[in-house]
Amino acid sequence: MSPECTPHLSALIRRKIRDRRLAHHVNARVSVGSGRTYACACCDQPIEPGATEYELDVEPSDGNLFCVMHASCYRLWRSVLS
Repeated sequence: MSPECTPHLSALIRRKIRDRRLAHHVNARVSVGSGRTYACACCDQPIEPGATEYELDVEPSDGNLFCVMHASCYRLWRSVLS
């Protein structure tokens, strides 16, 4: 199940961007698929099979080289960056 887009989650994403645990700008190849129970890079919750998973292959200068996100977390991350 995707997490709720809350002010707490927005703050967590901002903190992870600031701490360079998430990419600080959109400079990634993005693939969309089915969840594989990996932890979401934004909310740290597993992305269950059947849920939509966004996989980012991020440039090395942006920190993480690989991360996955729930669809709702991906949209929130994008909105935090803009």
